[in-house]
Amino acid sequence: MDSSLLFIRVKQLIVHVGINSRGLKKVWAGFMFCATPYRLSDTDLRIEAHYLVKDMGVYPMISAETYVTVGI
Repeated sequence: MDSSLLFIRVKQLIVHVGINSRGLKKVWAGFMFCATPYRLSDTDLRIEAHYLVKDMGVYPMISAETYVTVGI
């Protein structure tokens, strides 16, 4: 492996807003990749700020092409 970062294309990204295990409001990104579902913590401050003001729930991201950077 040359790098611990992966840049992947996902077909549908879902933003989840909910309460984490410490009782704090949190934003996660959910998607399928290679037939495996993933739900990862959001680390993009702009995305987090945009969704933290919304009600808890699930928000599909509508985009023709969506890419995700995953760090291992």
